Amino acid sequence: MPYIGKAPNQGIRNRFVYQATAGQTTFSGSDSNALTLTYADGEYVDVYQNGILLKPATDYTATSGTTVVLTTGASANDVVEIVAYDTF
Repeated sequence: MPYIGKAPNQGIRNRFVYQATAGQTTFSGSDSNALTLTYADGEYVDVYQNGILLKPATDYTATSGTTVVLTTGASANDVVEIVAYDTF
């Protein structure tokens, strides 16, 4: 029987973790685990800074599919976690 949707070995959620430098606003490319940030739709992205969920449009923008930009620069060693959900 054929499988409808993504193959079971592909996740529906991808997690990217970055350690910020002082004043950093843009997060893209390889994260701390060598995973390259990519997402299909900015509406399906959650961004956390030091464990606190940020508000889309108010605290960050995610429109390019490969970059997340914070409205206010992060402090040195802040942990920015981006969770991208697959669209179906």
